[in-house]
Amino acid sequence: MALLGVVLVLMASLFGCGRRPGDGEAQQGKLLADTAASVGGKQISMEAFERAWRRRGGTRSKDEVLREMVRFEATLAKARAAGLDRDPELMAAVERLVVSKFEESQLQRLGGGEIQISDAEMRSYYDTHGERFSSPAKIRLGIIVREASAKAAPERRAVLRQEAEALWREASRSAEVGFRSLAVEHSEDQSTR
Repeated sequence: MALLGVVLVLMASLFGCGRRPGDGEAQQGKLLADTAASVGGKQISMEAFERAWRRRGGTRSKDEVLREMVRFEATLAKARAAGLDRDPELMAAVERLVVSKFEESQLQRLGGGEIQISDAEMRSYYDTHGERFSSPAKIRLGIIVREASAKAAPERRAVLRQEAEALWREASRSAEVGFRSLAVEHSEDQSTR
């Protein structure tokens, strides 16, 4: 219900509805004119709202964009109330982001945004730091499991052997089918297929 009230106030300020401020209400009227929404004491400015709406290229209605912004601010307030904004890992991530943004701005200021590196410099760096650009080969295994008890009849064992040989021939013959799809389709063991 509180969200509905906020949306109604927002829509009124968004579309110019509402009373005109008198002399004593000029400050409050300016605040309402500059505010698209207020969520838990946090103001969403008309400027921020318009930017968010333009960023979406008009693919969503203004009402949808405003609801999304209100929902975001309400969720952010709940996260802060739960103390997530004081989480050490999150704080460290934010600090890394701030440093990264600062370094990016410094590089743009100093070099105009473009860094010129010659082919010889790249080759030299690659030659001395080659291990950073390679990773060990990895393989992924799949197993086709067909279970038979130790007391299975010889006929049952023969049938399983024939099925296994047929699957092997099919996997060896066609790269299109591939062992993976055969394992998924025919293996009885979930964790190894």
